[in-house]
Amino acid sequence: DITFEEVLRDPDNPQLNYAYALTQIRQGDLLGALSTIERMLLKNPNQPRVRLLNAIVLYRLNATAEAERELDTVLKFD
Repeated sequence: DITFEEVLRDPDNPQLNYAYALTQIRQGDLLGALSTIERMLLKNPNQPRVRLLNAIVLYRLNATAEAERELDTVLKFD
C-alpha cells in the first residue's frame, strides 16, 4: 500500500499516484480515490488507464452517466 506521505514526497509521479488511488480503492475510500484520479487527469488528461480507473470509481459511486462518458473517452484512444 502507498501512503499519502509517499505521494507528498513525489507528487508529480504518475505511477505513485496511480498506486495510491488503488490503495484508496482497496481501503474503501472511493471519494479520496476520485480526488487523486482527478488530480492526475488535470495534469495529463491523455491517460487511458487512469480514465478507465476513473470510470470504474464513478460507476461504484453510482455516477453512471459520468462513468459512461469516461468509458466513451477511453474507447477513443488507440
